Amino acid sequence: MDESSRSETCETPAAMAKNNTGRGRRQRSYSWPPPSDLLADKGSSSDRTDDPSHLTIPPPHPETWPQRPILLRPTPGSGMTIHGIRFSSSTAYLPPNAVNSGDDDDIMLPINNGMEKPGKCIVIDFESDLFIGTVLMRVKNICPSPLLESSHDTITPTSTSYLDGKMRTFQGVVKGRFKRPNVSISECVTGQIFHRPAGRLPPRFIVNGAIGMIRLLAPALEANLDCDRPRFLSPLVSTAQGVMMSSPIQCQHQLVADKTTVVMVEDKNNDGCRANESIENEINEPQPSDLSSLLQQLLRSSKAEYSLPPDSDRIATRVKARKRAFDMVRARQDTSLVFDPNRLYTFEFFQHLVSLDEFAIHFMKPIGMRPLRSILDGQSLKFMAAYQTRNNLMSIDDMRYLWSFDLWHESLYRDACKHDTRQNCTQQNMCTSKAG
Repeated sequence: MDESSRSETCETPAAMAKNNTGRGRRQRSYSWPPPSDLLADKGSSSDRTDDPSHLTIPPPHPETWPQRPILLRPTPGSGMTIHGIRFSSSTAYLPPNAVNSGDDDDIMLPINNGMEKPGKCIVIDFESDLFIGTVLMRVKNICPSPLLESSHDTITPTSTSYLDGKMRTFQGVVKGRFKRPNVSISECVTGQIFHRPAGRLPPRFIVNGAIGMIRLLAPALEANLDCDRPRFLSPLVSTAQGVMMSSPIQCQHQLVADKTTVVMVEDKNNDGCRANESIENEINEPQPSDLSSLLQQLLRSSKAEYSLPPDSDRIATRVKARKRAFDMVRARQDTSLVFDPNRLYTFEFFQHLVSLDEFAIHFMKPIGMRPLRSILDGQSLKFMAAYQTRNNLMSIDDMRYLWSFDLWHESLYRDACKHDTRQNCTQQNMCTSKAG
């Protein structure tokens, strides 16, 4: 991390808990679309991705970030609408203390650090052309959200963290529904995509070693770094550490532009468009015999002589069975198996290789930790999933995002501004005068 670029230091959660009383600290604000914008037509992702440079616009200056040195925002041009942010135990959106200008570039979203009280994790309700749901993110060792301070739910020095005793430094959980009936399970991907070449990469043997480690978890990984638009992409269903689905739920179907779409109806238990506080809990892969497991559906589609495995107390065994079944479906190039728009799906992702608070990646010894700033060259990391037809796997432009969020670190800001070609004098002046 480039300490020279920082003008203000964000304390660790423990230090913040110890000093959060009686201390004057600059209040930073979150912003998201105000209620009058919730029903506005933001346009689909295809409306705004003709010019890839729109997807790399820098965020506001880091001194405005509520959880500096980290910032979360919806990816500009991805076609997502942010409906609001709230506590997981509540259906009411938290009132914004700042209203953005209406552009994705200015929206700043909250991240949890694992030390929130039960029911007080902050979640984000969003919608894209193909998916509607809720996301929860946890990042280890970041500042607590100012929203917790304003609601008197700050952590205490004795607070324990959800991330205690776990290797993971990041967790992302998405819970929601697919809005259209023709989204093929085998054509949905997740990973990292970039819209200009990478910066200074480590030696080839280090890069190949890192890709090899990732392929152990995602055998179908598509990795291409030696191109103008690098990417790491792998199938959504075989990459997620946890996948489960609900029983059929109530939906209303209507015909829009000659295509069947689904309008979600919230039920009395708030298990409709928005996830409840169960999204905070441990996400365990269901037993093969459980109706919430995707395994049975995958095995029926694979048409292979592979019987349903017995239930197991080992979560890793259950995850491996789901991934193996999906690989058989994918090997047959079967695109007929689709996500059911009448069901609610939960996807969990976590990793320990990237330390977001230090913004470095951990390689195997003797290489150790390497900063990400020089590798990314002013481009953010992604938390994304997209629909990508099998006959166009190499095209990023034709992706239709299920969800896409940018994870920024302040060390990226100066390099991001250098690549910002917009004719915006104010933004450029901020980049040159404040980034140092």
